[in-house]
Amino acid sequence: MSLTNRTRRSFIHKAMTLLSVPLISDRAFPGVFRDPDKQIPEIPAYPLVLFDNFHVGSRRDYSFAAKIKSAENAGFNGFEIVTVDPGSEQWKIVMDLIPESSLNVWGLHWTSRACIDRFAGNIEQDIEKIHQLAEASAATPIEYISLSLSGNDELSGPTIHESGSAKAEDRHWERAYK
Repeated sequence: MSLTNRTRRSFIHKAMTLLSVPLISDRAFPGVFRDPDKQIPEIPAYPLVLFDNFHVGSRRDYSFAAKIKSAENAGFNGFEIVTVDPGSEQWKIVMDLIPESSLNVWGLHWTSRACIDRFAGNIEQDIEKIHQLAEASAATPIEYISLSLSGNDELSGPTIHESGSAKAEDRHWERAYK
């Protein structure tokens, strides 16, 4: 790794804040999610994973091949796919690219809005979708799913510190726990 990549990687490690998300994989539950005979690549102690929201937020025209290649070139260990539905053409494209990649940490990020009142009626469908995501991911190199319980409406506030969890009431927490 060049000095530039080492410096960049060190900076990124120090600068980024990671959410605490349990890693659900064969390492935590041997043989439960994957074929125990399959070889699982070694994951670095502190993997650096590019969250695809970086691309999704403002650069929607990049192909997954370009996104994954940019993560490799920047020195990342992995890539976290954002809201790509299993069974979609996008899912197939990503799954076809994974074996060709040098990245060895793969994740999936999904957002549910069923915690807020306006979408509370969707809670059962969202839970079912999460089950589908887990089943689809278990058959792939995806090692973890990060779940975002999102929404504005009654949880909006003037600052991030006065929004979301800071304004959540019992009904929001009950939906989140469910």
